[in-house]
Amino acid sequence: MPGPSGTSKTRKAVAKRFKITGTGKVLRRKQGKRHILQKKNSKRKRALGRACLVSDADIKNVKENLPFGWSNCGRQPRPRPRNGRTPHSLPLTGYSSGETVGA
Repeated sequence: MPGPSGTSKTRKAVAKRFKITGTGKVLRRKQGKRHILQKKNSKRKRALGRACLVSDADIKNVKENLPFGWSNCGRQPRPRPRNGRTPHSLPLTGYSSGETVGA
């Protein structure tokens, strides 16, 4: 919800309850793991502890209340060398005698 004069602010209550993944999906906690746990079996309590996705009907409301959480979603990863080695681990070559230095 935008505030006065069109400024957008993050709703802190929403920010504490939802997490935005790197691909733009919204995660939430499941309800039912606060109290009255004796009658629930272990498998059910473990399942309640895992995060799940927010339904498509509610994503719009979450996005309106978290205006700054979507800036890096879906960004391209940094390019990596094809051989999987970083430039710092490559041996130094190019000397006339063909020796490698620093390897």
